[in-house]
Amino acid sequence: MEKIAYFEVGIEGENYVGGIMITDVRGIPIEFKYTDPIKPTKIQKILYGAVLEKYLREEIIIKNLVGKLETKPDIYIINDNKNIELEKYVKKNVVLVKKTQLKEFSNVKEKKDINESEMLFQMNEGESPLRLLFGEKGISRKEEILETLIQAKENIDLIEPLERMREALRMLCNGEL
Repeated sequence: MEKIAYFEVGIEGENYVGGIMITDVRGIPIEFKYTDPIKPTKIQKILYGAVLEKYLREEIIIKNLVGKLETKPDIYIINDNKNIELEKYVKKNVVLVKKTQLKEFSNVKEKKDINESEMLFQMNEGESPLRLLFGEKGISRKEEILETLIQAKENIDLIEPLERMREALRMLCNGEL
């Protein structure tokens, strides 16, 4: 595995912003694409109602960013359940990776299924297990995705690049950059 993509949608107040950062196996950014902050108008809020966020996330942010990528990643890592929809727009695997506060499992690489699309996985000794969520496509590819994550974890913290990108998107949303 050579390239990991991290995808995030940030919401600050009424502003939405999205970003995809592709890193090498060391976590060094290769490519970063983001949207300008999007502030829905009053009429959009009325017309779209409860589906406004879904529309912005999928139709505006995801489609726009994926279409502009020059580098093709090997896997996409997300940290929000709503972003699992990304898998409809990309050919590679998409997986949610989140830290938990759960007690460490007995063995490294031990996994516990929560349901068909979700599991807990002990990546490293001395750490809490990670929560992994797979989209519809990923359910049949769990083992392949796990192997990809294990390979990546040898070189980097899987979640730290998302935290960096989240901060950059927050600053963009607030007009600080």
